[in-house]
Amino acid sequence: MPKRRFLNLLLILFYTLGCNAYVTKNGHSINCGGENGAPRITPCLEFIILQYKSSYNVSCEAEEPVTWWSIHKIFWNIFEKSNNSASLSLDVVSADDVGAYYCIKKSGLKKYLEIDEEMLVENLNLELASSIYIYVNDTRKKLVPHQPVVIFGLYDNLLIPCKPSMPDTKVQLKAENITLSSYTDKSNQTIPTYNPMRGFELKNGRLQNGSQLICLPQDPFKENLDESIIYTAKTRVGFKQMDRPIIRSNFGHYVEKGFDVTLTCEQTASLKANFGMDWSMPLYAKKSLHTETGYSSYNLNMTYQLWKSELSIKSAHPIDSGAYQCIVKDNNISTSATYHVKVLEPNEVFLNITEPELNNLDHLNCYPGQVIWINASFSAYPRPSIHWYKPNGREIWPSEPHFEIFYEKSSTSLRIDVQQDDGGAYVLLVDNIFQNVSRQYNVTVRHEPKLIAPPSEIYVQEGSTFKLEYYVRAVRPARVSFEFRTCTLMPRWPNCQNVSTNLPYVTRPGAGQGEVTYEVTYLPASPGILTIFANTTVDEKYVTADSRILLSDLDSDMNITLLPPNRQPYKHDNINLTCGALEYHFNNNLLWFRDGQKMNNSNRVKIINLNGTFSYKSTLQFLDIGDNDRGNYTCRAFHIDISKEYQERNFSLTIHNTPPPEWQRPNTSETSQMARMLNESLILECSFRAITPYRVQWFKDDKELTERNQTRVLISDSKLSIQRLLLRDQGVYKCRVENRGGMIEKSVEVVITDPSSWWLGWGRILILLIAVIFLACPALCCFRAHKRRVALNATKSEEFVVLYEHLPPVFKIPRDTLKLGKQLGEGAFGVVLKGEAKGIRRDESTTNVAVKMAKRSADKKVMDAFMAELKIMIQLGQHVNVVNLLGAVTNNIDKNELMVILEYSRFENIHNILLKNRSDFVNQINPQTDLIDPSYHIDTLIDNDTDSHDEATTYTPIWGSNYENDSTKPIKITTSDLVSWAFQVARGMEYLSFKKVLHGDLAARNILLCENNVVKICDFGLSRSLYQNYYKKGSGKLPIKWLALESLSDHVFSTYSDVWSYGIVLWEMFSLAKVPYPGIDPNGLFHMLINGYRMEKPPYSNQEIYEIMLLCWRKIPESRPSFNELVRRFSEILGEEITTQYVEMNNPYLQNNLELAKMQPTDYQALLGSPNEAAPSLPHCSQ
Repeated sequence: MPKRRFLNLLLILFYTLGCNAYVTKNGHSINCGGENGAPRITPCLEFIILQYKSSYNVSCEAEEPVTWWSIHKIFWNIFEKSNNSASLSLDVVSADDVGAYYCIKKSGLKKYLEIDEEMLVENLNLELASSIYIYVNDTRKKLVPHQPVVIFGLYDNLLIPCKPSMPDTKVQLKAENITLSSYTDKSNQTIPTYNPMRGFELKNGRLQNGSQLICLPQDPFKENLDESIIYTAKTRVGFKQMDRPIIRSNFGHYVEKGFDVTLTCEQTASLKANFGMDWSMPLYAKKSLHTETGYSSYNLNMTYQLWKSELSIKSAHPIDSGAYQCIVKDNNISTSATYHVKVLEPNEVFLNITEPELNNLDHLNCYPGQVIWINASFSAYPRPSIHWYKPNGREIWPSEPHFEIFYEKSSTSLRIDVQQDDGGAYVLLVDNIFQNVSRQYNVTVRHEPKLIAPPSEIYVQEGSTFKLEYYVRAVRPARVSFEFRTCTLMPRWPNCQNVSTNLPYVTRPGAGQGEVTYEVTYLPASPGILTIFANTTVDEKYVTADSRILLSDLDSDMNITLLPPNRQPYKHDNINLTCGALEYHFNNNLLWFRDGQKMNNSNRVKIINLNGTFSYKSTLQFLDIGDNDRGNYTCRAFHIDISKEYQERNFSLTIHNTPPPEWQRPNTSETSQMARMLNESLILECSFRAITPYRVQWFKDDKELTERNQTRVLISDSKLSIQRLLLRDQGVYKCRVENRGGMIEKSVEVVITDPSSWWLGWGRILILLIAVIFLACPALCCFRAHKRRVALNATKSEEFVVLYEHLPPVFKIPRDTLKLGKQLGEGAFGVVLKGEAKGIRRDESTTNVAVKMAKRSADKKVMDAFMAELKIMIQLGQHVNVVNLLGAVTNNIDKNELMVILEYSRFENIHNILLKNRSDFVNQINPQTDLIDPSYHIDTLIDNDTDSHDEATTYTPIWGSNYENDSTKPIKITTSDLVSWAFQVARGMEYLSFKKVLHGDLAARNILLCENNVVKICDFGLSRSLYQNYYKKGSGKLPIKWLALESLSDHVFSTYSDVWSYGIVLWEMFSLAKVPYPGIDPNGLFHMLINGYRMEKPPYSNQEIYEIMLLCWRKIPESRPSFNELVRRFSEILGEEITTQYVEMNNPYLQNNLELAKMQPTDYQALLGSPNEAAPSLPHCSQ
């Protein structure tokens, strides 16, 4: 068969999947048959993933004999049975086995002399074949091998079979200075389409005959970095058989009764072709309700046209079911394509799951090493697909170790070879085109606690406190205790007492399921042994671990130290080499060796043996060292248990020549003179570096200065001070520094000036100069300010008029009713002041407010952003969990003065509040149940490290809504408060998303705490009308650690990206204002996130809340929960009573919104411009 026909038919295959193909709710196309006589493949899946070198069987059955066929391989391991079934055995699979496998009725093969792709397409259309795709997790290859030559026609698209061995592998195709990627935006119609089961489809005319294309994996294996496949594109010559047309449907092959179905038939050819297109319908179809639109052609380029014909089925009825054929004729040549439609009655669609009697639920409680079966039966129409999922949410592969899935016609089974970590909730998902049903099976693996303890020996400096962490993992909460037994060194370590002390501990949830971290802190008065005991209700056998606490005056069991420390030995120094060995392991027999020779006392080197509190020490004392003392010195200590065994430590002694002193930062002038006034003070300093011992001398006119008999002169090593200079103090001062390596000098001439002569000369000139500057500055400032105002007013006058005219009267506040107070916050382009407004609320004569203003230096971009925020807040309305707009002062708007009046918060943002009140936090999470219990609390040791480089403090908000605290009283915060805040923030964001507004900068620093524990979202610096996603251009500074993946990579912001930021806010809350992604450089954060990294559970969150965070950080934006769902989740955690109280607090705001809607016909979101335009870049501050 010609290679070009192979590729053309493969393209047709994936557009016409056959009568039994349908699309599930998760977007997977299923073509496993089983309906209308088509062969039925088990398992019924779009694809399966097999492990490298594993084996697997796929079965197929029909009402007549069937066999298997593959497009890339002829295989012999097909087992045909007498009951019209055949199984395909795949053995030791690799990337070479990746591809589509087809089950075909043998009756469809009889009329063909050759099994080729054309035959396959016809059999799929005639319901004589079904297919399944096989991926292999090959650890050597990421690409599927393929023939190197592809053939294409003059007017055809070109399919390049650049395919991965795993569906999520990213591949690239390089051709003629163009690089195409599998992860390119598929919504761009100019970009070639890609499917991991097909490859890249290049549009007509993109390649020339003989063009070469290279297929590459984006991230190849380290062992196969050069992996690639090179294709050569060649133009087909000679006779070209007419390709089959392509039929598409707006519903797929299945549709419920009463819906309108449209079938579109398309055929491509050269401009010279003259097609005729016709439709053939099922025999009993209601032809009066079918409408054919005829056919027409569209020129796609200078040589290529597309013919199209549509058939509409109005109010589809079951009698319309059957095969619809599109027939294309060109002179004497004709071809056709068939598309099957199945119209179902509403009661025909069903899906049920039942557990058969063979399912023994007692087996769901098991021990490691046991084998359990989870069985389920189902009845469904159309035929469903079956998926099993692990407790971590990942789908189970058919050939995965320790797991095996069995499929039958109406049942499925999961076999688990139980491992210790296999406990959790397994989910069975049964899905067809109309419905999906899931079942959850809880598997409990019972085992004794798993204990991870610190090292067996812990060295603690005498008088210090040790802190140890133990990790205990158990199915059920373990019983844990700690005992410390005091031990002595005499007569032999360890000589321990029988009396033990129970030590207190604190707990916190660990990273894994059922894991708890135990932290023990203790100040030992003497060495001893710390033992942990842990057991569960499974049995009474305890798991224990010992850690020997060794009090020490050394930093290890044996070491050599040099005195003086932190410097190199220099010639003529006196130094000590001290060898220390702990008494726990060694005896007092310490020996010294130099270059392998044992050392003894000498005139220049003495050996001094001393005993420390917990160690033996031996010191080599060197006097006036020189080159002869160079060498390798070894200290040997013998073990206390076996006297013939020993350990050694080595020290290489290198003697250095003493370098001369050198100047560091002399504060004397570079010139040779220094002028001082009479009666002034003089301070001269020599800043130098020198090896001790050294000497510093001061000279005046080459005579050494001393403090003797001179009360005005003070000499302190490198500094010379003279009080009340006299005329006789004038002269040349010199500083001399000398050590064993040499000498350096520095001189300066001090000139004493008479004040009277200075005043008569330079003083008058200076006064005149000051006067000129004083008169010129105001004039220059006035000129520049006037110029700036004229330019700004010229560009913005029209926008100001629009804003002023459409501003509802209720928001217009006279300037004389507003009194400004202290500054609450400051941002890059604006400030927030505290103020008092008269008559702004009906029930208050004077109201405390927050006034937001742009700085006087604000340029046009700043004012645009300011007005945009005001427009959004007007249209937004009011909500209890949003900082609401109270009004605006627009009297002097023509002078670039716009004041936005907002609700005032007495407290700070919750980031600062959590930071300042960490020590008063009450942890209400019960470690035994991992639930929030208001009656329970843990005395937690809080780490008050504020991390001064926290991005929360270094990132400057645009307008500065991070108010300072107006209350100095400490606040006691509990876990219940954090949950309440999380619920309220979700409520506020739910309201914003409902109003089609995104925030864009959601963070703990932009959430304020108000009275009655109410939190409000503020700072809409990045907000924008959200009719759809928008793309942000420019290089303005962004809060990187709070941004979603799509915002970091493409600068795309949406409600989904706000959900990601909400997850970061939860992490901030339950870590008590720790910086997100601690210790991670923001520049490398994106690559870590794209590779699957997510932050660990914060220390004051339970597993349920942490799982909500992980949902918010899902890679695919659409898979993240909505704010409606987040409100529901946290309301369940918070409880109905408290939730109702917060919901009722919003009633007055709802009433205000109703009244405001009557007075406000203007759509301010419409004034912001099309949501399809690029978002404005961040404003810049003019100098």
